[in-house]
Amino acid sequence: MSTTKLLTIDLNADAGESFGNWTLGHDAALFPLLTSVNLALGFHAGDPVTLHGAVRLAQEHGLGIGAHPGYPDLVGFGRRAMALSPQEIHASVVYQIGALSAFLTLEGAELQHVKAHGALYMRVHEDRAAGEAFCEALARLVPQAHLMVLAGAAGEELSRTAAAHGLSVRREAFPERAYTADGRLASRSLPGSSIHDPAEAARRAVQMAQGWVQTLEGERLEMQVDTLCIHGDNPHAVSIAQHIGAALAEEGIRLAPLGKRTPAGQVARPTHHVAALYHRPESEAEQLALPRLAEALLASGLPGLRDVVPAYKSLYVEYDPAQLGAEQLRGWLGQAEVKDADAGRQVEIPVCYDGEDLPEIAERTGLSTAEVARLHAEPTYRVRALGFVAGFPFMETTPGPLQLPRRATPRPAVPPHSLAIANSQTGIYPAAAPGGWNLLGRTLTAVYDPHRTDPFLVRPGDEVRFVAQPGGDPLPAPTPRLLWPAEPGFPALRVRKPGIMGLLMDGGRLGQGRFGLVRSGVLDAQAATIANELLGNAPDSPLLELHLTGPTLEVLGAGAIACTGLGLQAQVNGEPLPPYSSRPVQPGDVISFVPDGQGRVSYLAVSGGFEVSPFLGSASTDVRARLGRPLQAGDVLGYAARPAPQHVARQFVPYWVTQRPALTRLRLLPVAEGETIPDEALDALCAEPFQLVDLDRMAARLAGRAVPGGEITSEAAPIGTVQVPPSGVPLILLNDKGTLGGYSRPARVHPDDLPHLVQLLAGRQIQFVPGQG
Repeated sequence: MSTTKLLTIDLNADAGESFGNWTLGHDAALFPLLTSVNLALGFHAGDPVTLHGAVRLAQEHGLGIGAHPGYPDLVGFGRRAMALSPQEIHASVVYQIGALSAFLTLEGAELQHVKAHGALYMRVHEDRAAGEAFCEALARLVPQAHLMVLAGAAGEELSRTAAAHGLSVRREAFPERAYTADGRLASRSLPGSSIHDPAEAARRAVQMAQGWVQTLEGERLEMQVDTLCIHGDNPHAVSIAQHIGAALAEEGIRLAPLGKRTPAGQVARPTHHVAALYHRPESEAEQLALPRLAEALLASGLPGLRDVVPAYKSLYVEYDPAQLGAEQLRGWLGQAEVKDADAGRQVEIPVCYDGEDLPEIAERTGLSTAEVARLHAEPTYRVRALGFVAGFPFMETTPGPLQLPRRATPRPAVPPHSLAIANSQTGIYPAAAPGGWNLLGRTLTAVYDPHRTDPFLVRPGDEVRFVAQPGGDPLPAPTPRLLWPAEPGFPALRVRKPGIMGLLMDGGRLGQGRFGLVRSGVLDAQAATIANELLGNAPDSPLLELHLTGPTLEVLGAGAIACTGLGLQAQVNGEPLPPYSSRPVQPGDVISFVPDGQGRVSYLAVSGGFEVSPFLGSASTDVRARLGRPLQAGDVLGYAARPAPQHVARQFVPYWVTQRPALTRLRLLPVAEGETIPDEALDALCAEPFQLVDLDRMAARLAGRAVPGGEITSEAAPIGTVQVPPSGVPLILLNDKGTLGGYSRPARVHPDDLPHLVQLLAGRQIQFVPGQG
């Protein structure tokens, strides 16, 4: 491992710990020496006046401001272990950060990071349930903030939990503390575990900034460190900070705050206003480096990024134009320097070559089945992209004799873990899915498993070798990863009858398209937002999306509900709930739904939103990726927090719900920045109405006159894209579309028109019209 010096590193300390007339710490003298501060929030130390003053002082010195939530333990300074439940940890963290957020708003400041304090800091590192609760609170409340974790082995578990919630992690080391050879802080009871000499602390700070530290046993321990912490209540804190600053400067290492970063798991809050841009390098070397470029862009800190998806010859970038301009984005892409395209991981995958098509492949190639298996296992394959379904790797290059075309008739369901070939590509089906590739065998390791810490076995840019293992036992059938806790903290609803399809949803899983994960999220964003706003929830709080027939639900805890959308009439104890309205509910109430024939999708929200267990920053169900599942009888869903004791019923019905014309007009836009809609395609699309044949979460399928179309090199496209296969029959791609597509896409539907589209029933007429963004 390299020990090249870091150009910059952060120096932080705990602050704002005074209480009333009692002064603790050296804030006024220490702040000029730091780059970041962790402010006490009143539970373990501090008070409102002290907190407000610390925010102002941090602003004056240009420091990165961090929240420092702890246990409610003023007497023990938050250093005593307390038996708080995960739900109590979640609520207390939200409460404390909320207090700081108010003062930040007053002073025009922003939150840079969050770091747990004292006994809570250690617990979230050591107790997985506590770490989950802590990270889930941050993911929902302050997803843009960095989470500080322990550097070394002690921080690995919390880092994985944070990553699963889409959080950005920054690793923290302590120059005043000794480390053991296993990468953990030495117990304070051991001689030499605490460093009191400022010069020695400074020497260790330099080591940490250079990527290593000398352990208590005298060994060299490699360690990735982003920020150094000194204890603000240490009587020598000011001297230690001075020595560290001087020692780092002497080594050419600059102190700088952590700054802002948009985490890859939750890249920007969902918005109806999206823009897209394609980067298409010409050289093969640059095309092979696209996966590295995607990772670099996601880590760049550019605001407003929603997704970055590499394909064979293009990089698709989706962004919020209110936060990020196309020229700024192009400028970044033009100047970006990425790692060598050959820097991917080496991955071996065991395979049993016993596929259903193996005898036919042997016959068509003139080889024996053993020769086919041997030939296929010879080369190293490069993963060019993940797409189609979650974790499906498109790999090249299949040996020439095995480059057979797709089957004439695709299978309706290819078995999970199937190893398959088509033309120059090799792929692996992570889950059962329709497909026309030729089946060679099956892998004995899952390339995608949402239950693993790292769900994806391979990533774009990796190199793969297949190792034949005849007769290997089949992998067990994949099971879904639940997106709500089995035992919620505040039970809300029990499912008596599930209906046909009730799905947990939120604003969607952003920033994960490069892994083949669909966006998912609510189909009718307008109706879902109104449901949450009727209850005072955040616009993208988790709620239920109901299709075709609704469930029958028993209320377990007092709260409030709101129902919006079209297609189902909600009832409480048999009493109809007015459209687009909310009302309080009590234990024992029964919520049911009656189809009304007015639309396709309805939403049921509860006060505060449902308690969830997000995956990569979202609680949206993705059935094909086994992320969540439709409701089942006996499921219990919980409130995210204890509901307010009272709720005033409200109603807000959008004008268009009561004024729906016979002909629905959909505005067409270019798919991406810098593109135009081809005249021939625009004329064909707008010449006369199309009829809606069918619609599901993947696409709206149309019937009408033929539109110029055909095959293109596979690449990503935004939700609402009009796709035209060789048949000339267009379809409109929706939330669960594949992440990569190989058919012509001349235009996309204006995002604000999608709520109208997804509520249409089969047989309705659609008229495309030219639009403006």
